[in-house]
Amino acid sequence: SQDVAGDLSILEDEGITHIVNCATGVPNYFPKKFTYLHLEILDLPCTDIIQCFREVHDFMQDCVDRGGKVFVHCNAGISRAATFVISYLMAHHDMSLQLAMETVKHVRPKVRPNMGFMKQLKIFEESLTTNKS
Repeated sequence: SQDVAGDLSILEDEGITHIVNCATGVPNYFPKKFTYLHLEILDLPCTDIIQCFREVHDFMQDCVDRGGKVFVHCNAGISRAATFVISYLMAHHDMSLQLAMETVKHVRPKVRPNMGFMKQLKIFEESLTTNKS
């Protein structure tokens, strides 16, 4: 959530090196300490979030490849950030939407992407399945 995004001690204690900030109206608090990807995305069912998946996934994977840790946040940590983490797990860890959702909910139980984001995650899952066959 945006609260953690502004808490340097938590971020450092967790070993965070990269931050995806997909909140509206929340600054990149520590630009000299972390590598940021900042996308101001509205948490609305009509928001076309799927168009941002590749950019976010590439940023996250680059971090992982460098041995870093990524913190993905929005304002409340319920919909936008969760959607990006779920889609990343689907694309890079070969998880179904259901398994990716369960994995994220295990760590953060209040996760609940909005209806529009859920539809886009289902479309994304179908595209991943189609590309495999």
